[in-house]
Amino acid sequence: MKIPRLRLLVEGDGDVTAAPILVKKLLKGLDASQHLVVDDHALRIGGVHKLLRAEGKESRWLDYIQVAARKPGVTACLTILDGDDHSFMHDRSPFCACRAAHMLAERAATVGAGNRFSLGIVIASQEFESWIIAGLGALRGQTVGTRIAVPTDFELPKDPEKSPRDAKGWLNKVLKGYSQSRDQDVLTSAIPIESFRSANLRSFRRLENAVRQLVVATTTGKPIVSPIIL
Repeated sequence: MKIPRLRLLVEGDGDVTAAPILVKKLLKGLDASQHLVVDDHALRIGGVHKLLRAEGKESRWLDYIQVAARKPGVTACLTILDGDDHSFMHDRSPFCACRAAHMLAERAATVGAGNRFSLGIVIASQEFESWIIAGLGALRGQTVGTRIAVPTDFELPKDPEKSPRDAKGWLNKVLKGYSQSRDQDVLTSAIPIESFRSANLRSFRRLENAVRQLVVATTTGKPIVSPIIL
């Protein structure tokens, strides 16, 4: 019997390869790799503001969800997006990751999420790279891959979920030429999972919890949507 598959939907080019690496680490930590395996072909879907721009039949979000869930063997989908938006939908109110995730969840339910397949939605604060910054201390003084020299004398931000706003720019400065497409997956692979956890970031805890919920939903055969639709 084939192991059920988890399909990832991500925002940027670097996330396409980095997110599967990170989620595989989380599944291994949960001793759940025999219950749910990550599909290596993550689907790039763009930023949250574009996904929420249209509703109903015009929604790109619903199209992406249905494409992801239709792949043979997929029983669950996990969406990982950045939370560095400066505006929110049409009313230009301040961006709220919780509100955005709930809105995406509500719309996804109209095409079978929580009924035919499980869906988790996680929005990082500020970016996927904010998690990398939080764990970068574990790599001080090391050469990662063939081109990344991690210095020993850099100062980690106190709260990467609040600052820097431009996580990619911060990494570019500290690592002397960080490239999302070339380096995001390499760094994600090199950082121990405990270094991500020890930073105690709220959005990373949310990611871990969503993965755990999807594993339980798969093993029990009871599809869910996370966050729960209010």
